[in-house]
Amino acid sequence: MAEEPEWTEAGLRKIKPTGQRVVYPDPSSPGLVLLMTPAGAKTFYLVYRAGGGRSGKKRWFKLGRFGVDGGLAWARGRATTERGKIQEGADPQAARKTKRSDKSPTVADLADRWESSWKIQESTAKGYKQILTAHIRPVLGTLKVREVRPTHITAMLDGIPTEGQRDHVRAVASRLFSRAVLWEMREGNPALGQDRATPKHREVRLTDEQIRELGLKGSWQFIAMVRLLLLTGMRVSELVGNKALTIPARTWPDVDTTDRVIRLKRHKTMKRGVRTVYLCPQAVALLDALPRENDLVLAGWRNPQHSWERFRAGKVVAGVNLHDLRHTFASIGEDLGYSEATIAALLGHSAGTQTGRYTHKLSKDLQAAADAIGGHIAGLLGI
Repeated sequence: MAEEPEWTEAGLRKIKPTGQRVVYPDPSSPGLVLLMTPAGAKTFYLVYRAGGGRSGKKRWFKLGRFGVDGGLAWARGRATTERGKIQEGADPQAARKTKRSDKSPTVADLADRWESSWKIQESTAKGYKQILTAHIRPVLGTLKVREVRPTHITAMLDGIPTEGQRDHVRAVASRLFSRAVLWEMREGNPALGQDRATPKHREVRLTDEQIRELGLKGSWQFIAMVRLLLLTGMRVSELVGNKALTIPARTWPDVDTTDRVIRLKRHKTMKRGVRTVYLCPQAVALLDALPRENDLVLAGWRNPQHSWERFRAGKVVAGVNLHDLRHTFASIGEDLGYSEATIAALLGHSAGTQTGRYTHKLSKDLQAAADAIGGHIAGLLGI
């Protein structure tokens, strides 16, 4: 018969394997035992009778490995907790078996279903997949969707070193779990309320004085780009293209100066179909005056950001990004009293273009808004 150990941390560590399976009961915690295998592995169990009384079926509920999952104080605490549940009629071992047989979806299952439902641009899908593969699946993949808590999301984000990457992962996790809520796989989105990264650049608008003092200099392509961005509120990618987003540079077949529109078949918000950019008279005149060396509206030029950074150095727009020209167009629209829905439709915002079901009926109103906003900016530019 094996000698009874001293029930302390040090005493349990000193127990040597006997070549047999040995059970050591804890003299001060009813039902708690330490089982040692012939090889010397030590595991805590809580031994109890399901349903209470001597007639109940004897159960061995595994608490965890000694020295791996926890020590003696941890095991005694767990045993006390589980005994309380048993006294209230619970059966921890049966509950564990039920949980193991639970076929409810895991986060990995949710991610698979979400991926199969995507109707997004290839570049966006690629970014989502990278985040799912590198961050979400490894940390959360085996958890049941309904079991994920905000603390799980926080722990995952805490393991990401850079603020920008954390923000991207948080955004993808939020989209993932919003689908889980929509598909009735759980209640509430555990990714909501997580801290966001502080933006490195806040959107700003050019004041009327800054627009007047722009003093554009450079190639004809650069001057035309800046003026068109201000006069139309277009995205930079919609004018000069973006290879990463597979958006081509604007070509003359896209431009209809008779109807005073530019029609974009490929753009950032592809799921909304063809986007119409309304042109004010000054924008039409600008386009009509450009040389037509080939199909490209801004032929022979491909580096807008570099040109803008060189131009803005030391000027009144030193802290302004190219995207802020689009924000300036929107802000002037607000100043002139146009509604958020009208401005969103002019800009082609994905959320705002939910009004797209009826904007075809409002094309004249949108054209009038574009004329007013563009006309105001053209006056400040002196064109």
